[in-house]
Amino acid sequence: MSDSGVIRGYIPLLDYGKLGYGFIASVFLQVEGKHLVEVEEKLATTQEVVAVYDITGEFDVIIIARFKNIASMNAFIKKTLQNPYIKRTVTNVILNVVKEDPRIKI
Repeated sequence: MSDSGVIRGYIPLLDYGKLGYGFIASVFLQVEGKHLVEVEEKLATTQEVVAVYDITGEFDVIIIARFKNIASMNAFIKKTLQNPYIKRTVTNVILNVVKEDPRIKI
């Protein structure tokens, strides 16, 4: 499966809380359409961001990000909002992780 590209790599399953990244947030973004890919690519290079998704509906993008504390999350959100192509954001703090596992049964 590695040769066919199904397996893209091997990574450990980490306990991010034990590494100090106890705060998780989902951030929904409305982005000016012609700059969507540019904004997504920039967000994808940000250290705190672990996932970037194109979505349908009222928002264009959702990101999942991990932070060490509220102050670092606050700084991230404020920096993100400086991007002139981001029209609006809605941030949700994840209170409890019920399931988080990138593996699926095949």
